[in-house]
Amino acid sequence: MYAAQAQWGAALSRPEAVLEQPLIEVVGDEVGWVEWSQHAVATAVEIVPALQLEASIIAYEPARTGGGTVLAHRSLVVKSLREQNLVRVPGPEMVTSEAFYLVTERRMSGAVRKFWHWLLEESAFLRQPKD
Repeated sequence: MYAAQAQWGAALSRPEAVLEQPLIEVVGDEVGWVEWSQHAVATAVEIVPALQLEASIIAYEPARTGGGTVLAHRSLVVKSLREQNLVRVPGPEMVTSEAFYLVTERRMSGAVRKFWHWLLEESAFLRQPKD
């Protein structure tokens, strides 16, 4: 999980500057801006998110449109990063124990099996060693 925002965020050069932006936080995520800032900057800062939302996928939209900076799960924003709708900003990448699961019956129907294989292909990069 790392901080990301719209393309103009590429101009930020240090984590302290990230914390000066409007912060978008996902309620219930294991890592929030307080935890991120504890790893990103040397001195304690008061964190008051400008926006708190219930779901990651919803929180990424205001970040894409320039409404602030969000802590993003790499797996959920890889396409936006590739298309440069979002850019990673300075600061640490945080490791979380959060995970996503697909649960099905043992015998999958054709459509579910097709979706399963598509999901494996789309997420293959997550199983590769990081550069």
